[in-house]
Amino acid sequence: LGYIYGSDFAPHDANAKEKTTGKTFKESAKSVGIHFKDVPLVKVADGIQKVRLMFPRLVIHEQNCKQFISAIRNYRKEWDEDKLMWKETEFKDWTNHFADCLRYLALAEDKLTNEDAIMDTRGSEVTSESMDPYKR
Repeated sequence: LGYIYGSDFAPHDANAKEKTTGKTFKESAKSVGIHFKDVPLVKVADGIQKVRLMFPRLVIHEQNCKQFISAIRNYRKEWDEDKLMWKETEFKDWTNHFADCLRYLALAEDKLTNEDAIMDTRGSEVTSESMDPYKR
């Protein structure tokens, strides 16, 4: 597809052993040539704050990412009906995986480079111009 890959990142639970294989997700990925770097394990609230700080630099393709944008808009905390206040935990629904993805991106943002990528998938040399998605 012409994507340029730098590094792959996985959350902390990718180090947990799978019951079926006895291997971790990262070990299974490594066996097929994918080497994940760890996303730091921090409190969800701290990760959400990192997302807020990243938003001014974030570009999302509106047409291709409609479901993602909808999920992020609908992600919310859980409401405590008895105490009439928001709980510290998020509401568990279809938006969680999308929000977790964005949070992991924010936590790994300072490690996102394409320094390791020498050739793109078409065999072309990677340059700063070829990495610009708007000049393709």
